Amino acid sequence: MDQPAPLRSEYKRQKRAKRRGEVLDAAAATFAEHGYYAATMQDIAARLGMRPGSLYHYFRSKEEALAEVCRLGGHAFVETMREICAADRPARERLLEAITAHLAEDWRDYVSNFTLHRMAVPESVAPEMAQIARDYLALWVDLVRQGQVTGEIASDLDPRTTATALVGMCNGAAAAFPPPRAAGDGVAERLFALFLQGAAAR
Repeated sequence: MDQPAPLRSEYKRQKRAKRRGEVLDAAAATFAEHGYYAATMQDIAARLGMRPGSLYHYFRSKEEALAEVCRLGGHAFVETMREICAADRPARERLLEAITAHLAEDWRDYVSNFTLHRMAVPESVAPEMAQIARDYLALWVDLVRQGQVTGEIASDLDPRTTATALVGMCNGAAAAFPPPRAAGDGVAERLFALFLQGAAAR
């Protein structure tokens, strides 16, 4: 017996959404591997084993694909960081969790694109990308301040400068260590220890 029309429509929607996610992952990986300007739609299609023309069912251009990669990655990181900031745990534990999340293997390509290539997005979405970056940094600043209030981080450090340095270390590690090393070889723990040596309250 055929499925009712609403069920068929929902199945098709979910299938398309899953495929679009796969296309996004492929675009993120391709831009990270080749560099945004050198990468082509054909490179993305080859990674998926599909014809380049089929990609245009999902994105009208390479620029639109980059914008969506940056948008998805940026919002995911902001939401993850917001949950970490709101958790009822010591600030030091949450800082390690934040560093680990930033270096997660599943999101490394998205980090790379947002950090290195978001300036190449169309002008129409550039303000949105800038706002995402500000929101993300603001959450790190808030977490540093929480650590200062509890005496876990030195009170004489400027929270914004400290947070900017932390995010910069994470971005550098994500670029320097290919997955799974960035997430699974103690890199997050070493960055955390390095930060605490200079930032812990004395």
